[in-house]
Amino acid sequence: MATPIEEQKQDNPAEKQAKPGEETATTAPPQDEQKKTAKKTELAILNFVIKYLRLVGGALLIWFMGWLGLSYVWLICGFFVYVLWRMNQDERKTRREAFREATEREHEVVEARMEDLPSWVFFPDIERAEWLNKMLVQLWPYINDMVVKILKEQVEPEIQKNVPGFLSSIHFEEISLGEVPPRIGGIKTYTHNVDRNEIIMDIDLIYAGDADFKLAVKGIAVGIEDLQIRGSLRVILRPLIPAAPLVGGVSVFFLNRPDIDFDLTNLANILDIPGLSDIIRGVIDDVVAGFVVLPNRITVPLTNVDPYELKYPLPDGVLRIEVLEAKDLVKKDIGVFKKGSSDPYAILRVGAKNFRTQTKDSTLNPVWNEVFEAFVDNSHGQKIKISVFDEDKASDDESLGTVEADIATIVQQGNVDLWLPLENVESGQINLRCTWFTLTPKPEDLSPPEQAVLGEEMLATAVLFVKLDSAKNLPITNPARGTTSPFCKLTVGNITLQSKTIQDSNSPVWEEPFRFMIHDPKYQELDIEIIDGGKEKTIGKLEFPLTQLLKSENMTIEQPFPLKESGHNSTLTCKFMLKALFTRDDDTSDEEEEDEAEAPDIIGADELQGGGVSEIPGSKQSEDSTVRRRKPAQKVQRTVSGDIRLTTRYNNQGSKLEVIVHQARNLLACDSDGLSDPYVRAYLLPDKSRSGRRRTDVKKNTLEPVWDDTFDWFVPEDQLKERTLDITVKNDVSFFSKSKTSMGQVLLDLGKLDLSKAITDWYMLRDEKKEDDD
Repeated sequence: MATPIEEQKQDNPAEKQAKPGEETATTAPPQDEQKKTAKKTELAILNFVIKYLRLVGGALLIWFMGWLGLSYVWLICGFFVYVLWRMNQDERKTRREAFREATEREHEVVEARMEDLPSWVFFPDIERAEWLNKMLVQLWPYINDMVVKILKEQVEPEIQKNVPGFLSSIHFEEISLGEVPPRIGGIKTYTHNVDRNEIIMDIDLIYAGDADFKLAVKGIAVGIEDLQIRGSLRVILRPLIPAAPLVGGVSVFFLNRPDIDFDLTNLANILDIPGLSDIIRGVIDDVVAGFVVLPNRITVPLTNVDPYELKYPLPDGVLRIEVLEAKDLVKKDIGVFKKGSSDPYAILRVGAKNFRTQTKDSTLNPVWNEVFEAFVDNSHGQKIKISVFDEDKASDDESLGTVEADIATIVQQGNVDLWLPLENVESGQINLRCTWFTLTPKPEDLSPPEQAVLGEEMLATAVLFVKLDSAKNLPITNPARGTTSPFCKLTVGNITLQSKTIQDSNSPVWEEPFRFMIHDPKYQELDIEIIDGGKEKTIGKLEFPLTQLLKSENMTIEQPFPLKESGHNSTLTCKFMLKALFTRDDDTSDEEEEDEAEAPDIIGADELQGGGVSEIPGSKQSEDSTVRRRKPAQKVQRTVSGDIRLTTRYNNQGSKLEVIVHQARNLLACDSDGLSDPYVRAYLLPDKSRSGRRRTDVKKNTLEPVWDDTFDWFVPEDQLKERTLDITVKNDVSFFSKSKTSMGQVLLDLGKLDLSKAITDWYMLRDEKKEDDD
């Protein structure tokens, strides 16, 4: 029999031991409950006092204005501004709550909206990563400590440099990421267009947690809450090595600027008004972009790989964007003097870089004809984000629509002229002309400078990469310490870039990258000025004519250079690399062949046995079940052996036709070795312009090529029925050859296809019918 003491222990749940895997629940002590009740009472009293003071303050303001004899019109205007500000705050709050709900209850939200999605919208290449989200929960306290250190040591100085002067003393007083970790919405791992020694993953990162930041400005504490971040985070594991830990280094960065939103609290809430609000948000957005948005990245070397090469790889190429015009923009100015018009300008974002056009006054059809050039570090994944605004000097600029364009599509086409419909507005389109340039180390690939001129703009024919490595034996500017604190200014033409300052060192090590657009390397030069940060005194100069690079191997020089206006043995070690901008205009042999050829019959849906097969692009099906042969032609024609597998669909949201060229089989052997070098050329007829042409890569020495390339054309839905898709398989003889050999052609009449869903099918290739065949 149990004693009374033993019974008391058994009945006390607080002293029971939990079994492994079970959770124990303990009731809060009475003292904690009393503290919580007291805290709630204090908050209620505080809210009542604040509400009372607001009412008293409003009454005193009205009385004071009457005492001064001021017009009540000012009071009405102030009330109107307050109402607008309150509406803006409520709208932001609603958007944040919806975003947080979608983050915390992802499964329920997706299921609730599933019936609104088109039947073919699936994401087979995006994988859920709940296991990783569970790991984040465990790692979050440690990530919090790491982020706090980064914010204090790296982000805080950048904010201080970028805010207006009266806010330059701003600093973090408290930093907490809270207890709610970010969520990973999905992970995509790339298998195509990836080197064998790397792994590339894109992570959909969503953060809508309970972070709390307090900043101090001149003794006044302000706060940031309801922080939300969403963006595509790319992770690259490179290089892969045949020894532990199998990966040489990790690179992490945002492909494009993430969406960042937050709320200002306490006294800082008064700054959340038009003008000042934009300044603060813009500074934080720029600081984040300068830290972890391409070309900036976080890198972690895991072995003895070169940290510089890991963090600063060469970009994929250069994108030239001509912002030509827009039409049918929304009317935003409804005042007496500007009724029924807008004052539009456009902002383009490529990675961390922003470009802005001029403002065109009082027009809904502005013509800009402005050109911008941007480095593209990762062409597969980066986008051009275009935002059009109506400029308003009295308040926030209003949006006239946004749109995004995939850079990978432009790279594939080389040169495109696009009319892009603006989204989130009733009407409006913007016209861009984009040209893609690859980088080559060959001087002969340089275009003549006189050809790289657009109006008064001197466009680039080359790019210069500078690795500012280190200096030695600089003059002493601080006799007490026997050191100096140098930084460098690098200038090409009218562009000047500045390095970081190295404190108290006569032999500083920077290891910083810089890059410039070059118009004419034969006559331009790079000027580097070394300046003491304490006394703003020049302590060394280097003048480097770029023509020297044209005579060097691979247009590259790396060595120590003697400095002018410096010490006797002062040197600056740099690496200079010049790359020519090269765009390959497709050869004209295709047009020459087409001028001599007569188009064969057009294939419609009624010519396919059983019609098309709807399937998810890239899914595996039995080839026997997907082969669809055409009915025999009414008259005898030459046919070419082989079939090609295509997916066609129309994207209503983007107003574009999408075609996936999967693979071909049983192709004609064209070369002497019994093989071929096939590629696919496509047009959306009747447009046969160079900008309307699409091409896959060449697959060497095969009769069973696999491309899995995606083409798209921007075309209004009402014009789709009048178009014909021209798919031709060709044999590539040599890079510069004019004697391309046709391996077969398919013409699809889009007016006879149901493109409301994806159609994946095999199509028999026909010979291109010549005039002499009759």
